[in-house]
Amino acid sequence: MRAWQMVGMALALLASTAGCARLGERRVPVVEQPIEITLILDKPAYRPGEPVMATVTLVNRSGRALDLRALDAGSVEFYFSRQGDPEPMKRQAIFSRLEPLGAPAQLVAGQSLGRTFLLTRVTYYGGPLSLMAIYEPGDLPRPDGGEALARASSNKVDYEVAGEPIFEREPNSGLIRREEAIRLAGAKATPLGRVLGGEALPFQDELGFDKWWVNIRVGRADGIEELTGWLVNPYTGRVLRARVPFNPAHAADPRLGGEPPSAPALPIFQ
Repeated sequence: MRAWQMVGMALALLASTAGCARLGERRVPVVEQPIEITLILDKPAYRPGEPVMATVTLVNRSGRALDLRALDAGSVEFYFSRQGDPEPMKRQAIFSRLEPLGAPAQLVAGQSLGRTFLLTRVTYYGGPLSLMAIYEPGDLPRPDGGEALARASSNKVDYEVAGEPIFEREPNSGLIRREEAIRLAGAKATPLGRVLGGEALPFQDELGFDKWWVNIRVGRADGIEELTGWLVNPYTGRVLRARVPFNPAHAADPRLGGEPPSAPALPIFQ
């Protein structure tokens, strides 16, 4: 075989090999995050102190079933910041003390998990803000022997905080203060007569959430003073009429003088 023929065959073989390599590269699937997390807020704007409802949805994009952690206040972390600020602040969603955080879950390929969380500490600052969620799937081993799933970050959602404060909250817990609970209950009691004063005690309800139990003294139009009882949600500010007021003697009990979330369970008042 002549030299020029040997060179031609070598070049043809090289080209063929390069083509196979390129073809092989095209056949290699792109490695993507197996789980996708999205975040949606209930409103685009809030007043200072207003609670935020944040819906988190987790989608399995891996093509196979995944063993991971259920969506809860332990597996989902929220980070908010002023828009343009590179250092976001971590906030935890409200959860019941009776909820077992970190429960295992399995997500079928193509299916989704969703949960709406209540946040009380992301409207503390005014102005344009941003919020995102990070999901921690845990260190559960993969069935195929691969590495554990990595943390997944959601989209960033912009929102605005402006206007007059809606609730006065304790900055560390994000719960409505005792005096604020008395004010809210007093506003509900006003139609019954002139508000003469009030007291409040924290307690934990049967679902494991904090509540304020508020007594409001009302001077009725007939001259009779009435003691009325109210339940104030320290997360949302919702006020409901209680069946009975609490025993006023409990207001001097040193065990009951703290602020939630150190609230005792309800039976201590009975």
